[in-house]
Amino acid sequence: MTGHLGNGRTVTPLSVGAETRWIEIDLSDLGLPAEMPTLDDLALAAAHVYERFVPYADDGWEWVTYPGSRDFDGWVYAERAHRRIVGAARLLSRRALLDESPTQSRPSHGLSAYRTRQLTGRSWTAEPGSKVWRSFS
Repeated sequence: MTGHLGNGRTVTPLSVGAETRWIEIDLSDLGLPAEMPTLDDLALAAAHVYERFVPYADDGWEWVTYPGSRDFDGWVYAERAHRRIVGAARLLSRRALLDESPTQSRPSHGLSAYRTRQLTGRSWTAEPGSKVWRSFS
């Protein structure tokens, strides 16, 4: 899989065994203007996308295309009250095969290993004190 993906840039092939799909995040209820002239406007829209992407991230999905970039071409526009708004964001996403096997049960917090690493910077373990911050200097 080479060529132009998402942001219109050539990217390296996705890892072997990675499951990919388009995930569309609905933003129509926010009424965000389609024109985003400042980086603050773009950051606000990207923050809403990130917030609504959390359930997918909890299932191990990560986006390949980043909505906070000026080059992002996944915005879906709609008309509301004679005005053009951002209706959704369409993200190329992947779920790579990770170290958790389908037979391995999830920790009691219910998050995937990918999402746990994303939130904590390291894998969660059942080891006592693994949830306590320790410096590894």
